[in-house]
Amino acid sequence: MERIAEELRERIIDGTLAPGEHLQQAALARRMGVSSIPFREAIRALELQGFVELVPFKGARVKGLTFEEISERAEIACALECLAIALALPDLSARDLDRADELAGRLYPAPDVRTWFERINTLLHLICGAERRPHLFRLILRNRTAARRYTELLVRKTLEDKAWERDWASGHFRRLVELMRAGDIEGIRELERFRFDGYVGQLSPWLKAEAPPATEPRGSRAKEPQARARVTARRGGSKRTLVSLRAERGGAAPRARRRVRK
Repeated sequence: MERIAEELRERIIDGTLAPGEHLQQAALARRMGVSSIPFREAIRALELQGFVELVPFKGARVKGLTFEEISERAEIACALECLAIALALPDLSARDLDRADELAGRLYPAPDVRTWFERINTLLHLICGAERRPHLFRLILRNRTAARRYTELLVRKTLEDKAWERDWASGHFRRLVELMRAGDIEGIRELERFRFDGYVGQLSPWLKAEAPPATEPRGSRAKEPQARARVTARRGGSKRTLVSLRAERGGAAPRARRRVRK
């Protein structure tokens, strides 16, 4: 099940499965060579991680990218990472901080997005004290995984065409290490809030550009009047129309008469 979920997650992240696309579960399961039961379990796992959503009577579809979600994910990431750094700081040696500064300097240039993720995860593993607090670090990784599509979009754009942002990102983490050397916890919190607010601000226009257009189901407008007519006919259309007309003109609605059997 984990292998299936991982493969589907990568397809969603790289855009093979686009936001809003319905997942043809039977066809995908056959293509991946798996049975329907583990495939459904993988879909449920991806739903919990925020990659897909289940639509009643329609199945699963790839969840769209939204400003609201990345804003919340950024708040969670900032809170968890600041907490982890504050707890890990007393146990970090000068050699650990030298290593962190070296890793921060090597974040950019990165040949591709995957390499960047490996480097940033190595840096976070060190400065968040993952060895001493594995459960806390697991929460951080879980949130980062759920936000991976947003981070991928941001890093891809940064690697492509924003050299000054690459320099700023490396400089930001080196500044973070300086504050850790000084033991300035409040300064660390302010710097991290600035970083995550900046990420959300940069993503905002890109999310609007990449969001799929809202499309109405085919034939929905044509079928709607027919459906209304059928419902009206079943409920006694002429009497209800008379009631509504009298109500609009301020008249009293007639009371329903009971049939009396003779």
